Amino acid sequence: MQTVKRSRRAGRMASVVVLTACTLLYAHQLRQIDQMRVAANGPYGRYTARQILGATAPICQKLLPFSDGLQLVAEPHAIYADNGTVRRLWEVDCVDDRRQEVGYFWWDAETGTLNRFKLSSSEVGAGSSAMVARSEAVGRARQWMAALGWGSGAQWQVCQAPRLAAGAWIILLGNKFQRIRTQIDAKSGLMVSAMREATN
Repeated sequence: MQTVKRSRRAGRMASVVVLTACTLLYAHQLRQIDQMRVAANGPYGRYTARQILGATAPICQKLLPFSDGLQLVAEPHAIYADNGTVRRLWEVDCVDDRRQEVGYFWWDAETGTLNRFKLSSSEVGAGSSAMVARSEAVGRARQWMAALGWGSGAQWQVCQAPRLAAGAWIILLGNKFQRIRTQIDAKSGLMVSAMREATN
């Protein structure tokens, strides 16, 4: 009897392994198909690489004034949720003339909205010794929200008390539609990262 139970258990485990392997293979094949389509200048979601790069370029000029010879590279990605749904996005990497990544952007491939960005350059805040005060950081965050196409600064309200951590002000801004967690460099006043948060 125990031998039969072990055999059944082993059979179930083997089925799970096979199912997982098939799922991963399917996801890999989907990614390859998407990349082939993009390589042929076709859209990924509702947008082409050219459109996404065109939206990213002016933002890079505002956020990365200290970087020379910037190059933008757009790649399609898919995030697979636990419920099996697929969320398509464009990732744009910004690299300098030394081929070092200085930032990245995530765009929703269906809506064309910017969902996340982060600056990774060590040059942010360099050459400044004065610290940006909390109230000024909030004002800067609102200015950046408008500059990044997320709506006029006046509509964004502070949802939590801003806090200073690792040289940046963490500021959660929200309106009646969404919330965005931002980081403002405490020396330069640049918005060094922002990410949309899910709202209930």
